[in-house]
Amino acid sequence: MIDLLRLTNDVFDDAALSDPKLRTFAHDHLHRLTQLDTSGTFAPLIAATSTAYSAYYSNLTSEATAEAIGEGNTIATRNARAAVLKKLATQRHLVSFSFGQNGSVYQEFFPQGINAYRKASLDDLSTLLKRYETAASAHLSPAEASQVQTLITAYTNARKDQLTTTSETDKQRTSRREHRKTLTLQLTRNVLIIASHFLDKPDAFDDFFDLSLLPKKRKPRKGAVDA
Repeated sequence: MIDLLRLTNDVFDDAALSDPKLRTFAHDHLHRLTQLDTSGTFAPLIAATSTAYSAYYSNLTSEATAEAIGEGNTIATRNARAAVLKKLATQRHLVSFSFGQNGSVYQEFFPQGINAYRKASLDDLSTLLKRYETAASAHLSPAEASQVQTLITAYTNARKDQLTTTSETDKQRTSRREHRKTLTLQLTRNVLIIASHFLDKPDAFDDFFDLSLLPKKRKPRKGAVDA
């Protein structure tokens, strides 16, 4: 039985068709379409494909930029965390010597010991450091308090930047998926519309697409049974 519904499938919605491969195939097709359409028959397709391709390619570039910035901010957060924990370890000895490890002042700095800071998640660490900053301002010398406050501020800002870029990267990825879908649907429309003009000339239809740029169909394993 002929399955007409297959004609409504997005033929380019394939996980094997990676973003780089899709970009290459779409660019090649758009170039061919522009060169071969000497009569202007496919002008609407050229315009729609150009718009979809440009939006998709631009988003890929933006996403790559966001990911690079995100990686940089992750490194900055990791380094800032290490620096402030190192300072806390140093000041722990100072606090213990000055106020006694069993005193109430020590508890203001380390109510659960220094390991609470070391084991804290990135966001929980920000909360713990606010408490530590308050204790430092109240009990340490201005110089010591200023040093740790500077490191705490550096960590807080680095974490804030990391969260911002993570959110931006997520938005870019969502946008990429949407732009990719727009492009694959447009390419599918192109296939159907162009094919309708060359039903009696399939060789001419092939000129509009370089099928070698698409992923090859995997051969079923021997002994495999279709579901």
